[in-house]
Amino acid sequence: MLWAEEKWLSRNEQSSVVCMSGYAIKPLTRPIELALLLLNRLFLSLCSLNGFEGGGMGKRGEFWVFVQAILLAMLVFAPAIGPAWRAPLLFSCLGWGCCLGAALLLVGSVVNLGRSLTPFPRPLPKGELVTSGAYRLVRHPIYFGVLLASLGFSLLTYSPLRLLMTLVLFMFFDLKARREEVWLEERYPMYLEYKSRVKKLLPWVY
Repeated sequence: MLWAEEKWLSRNEQSSVVCMSGYAIKPLTRPIELALLLLNRLFLSLCSLNGFEGGGMGKRGEFWVFVQAILLAMLVFAPAIGPAWRAPLLFSCLGWGCCLGAALLLVGSVVNLGRSLTPFPRPLPKGELVTSGAYRLVRHPIYFGVLLASLGFSLLTYSPLRLLMTLVLFMFFDLKARREEVWLEERYPMYLEYKSRVKKLLPWVY
């Protein structure tokens, strides 16, 4: 089963959507959703080959954390390539701004979670659903904070390769958040209402 937000097509919906294996993709998000669904299928196939069956990636989602650590290490140790950037001072200021915003967001998110904080996607047995503070801005503010820090680091180091890795991280966090939200919906019945009014990764956008 795909983790993307999908629904079975009724006859009167078939004219307004694109189908993939019997599931619907909204036209406005068609290119992004198609790319993410294909990446999702590839990722599931690779995990299946490595013994992570059933989409769980470990009881708590350990495999997701393992892959995330690899991607972050690749971003940090990415080699410097490409020509010098024009207006380096501008990019430095933007980079520091992103890093400062990321630091404030990450600290706020950790404080908001409190004892519900866990490095794994699966919520803690005694964890509580948090929708206040940074979680009023976006459903996964820690992921957004890491992306913002990655963008800032890329701009500070004038690295097109790190910018590319930031995009890869965004796609990874989107897939990880989809798996995480399956568990959240199972644990917290009120999560669907929260999900309907707050964006996933980018405030007011996505």
